Amino acid sequence: MRPKNIAVGLAAGSRGDAEIALGTAFGGAIFLVCFALGLGALIAPLRASLPRTCSVEIEGLGRLTNPIVAASSS
Repeated sequence: MRPKNIAVGLAAGSRGDAEIALGTAFGGAIFLVCFALGLGALIAPLRASLPRTCSVEIEGLGRLTNPIVAASSS
């Protein structure tokens, strides 16, 4: 956690504002996780590929073969 978040959390906690203290702690933690994941994605991006003739089953619509073509022709 950054020192600013710790200071805000301590000040809010001493005044009895538990919601602000928890929000600061969780917000700082979520920011750090998202920053780390984003930085990791920039450094080593994952590559994924699907075969051109993949089939997808959507509940209520049945099985679609190559749903990208089916969606674009509608």
